[in-house]
Amino acid sequence: MGDEHTKKDGLKVLNELLEMFVEETNQRKDVNKPDFVVWDGDLVWDAFQNAFDNFNRIVAKMSVPSVLVHGNHDGYRDDPKFLNLQEKLSGYRKLNYSFDYGKWHFVVIAAQEKYLNDSEKNEMLKWLDNELKSSKDKKKMLFMHYHI
Repeated sequence: MGDEHTKKDGLKVLNELLEMFVEETNQRKDVNKPDFVVWDGDLVWDAFQNAFDNFNRIVAKMSVPSVLVHGNHDGYRDDPKFLNLQEKLSGYRKLNYSFDYGKWHFVVIAAQEKYLNDSEKNEMLKWLDNELKSSKDKKKMLFMHYHI
């Protein structure tokens, strides 16, 4: 996403597509309505506040919860613009997190290039290993912007 009033044709199309997706999601009923939507990174083209505001303007209208995954275009590691949006839409304020829903354990990991060194990558992998081991009784689904 870009600015709400962007002059770039490609970003205008993205605005329209996102609005159409939210509208279609809201119109779904009963078994056809999703329990939540996962936005799997690159929520914005450039990590400017107006782009995050535009994403929020559209997605906040959605009648189901959102799960946000940090992508490489979504700002630096602890970018408050992304974290503030994530907290508004998802209730989380961290790049890596997990939650249970029904028989499933969902794990969310930020874009790999946000880990600044091997030590940080290893710490995340240790956390992931603990997440997977601690939820043995559940099916698991991992969301990440792109592979580790």
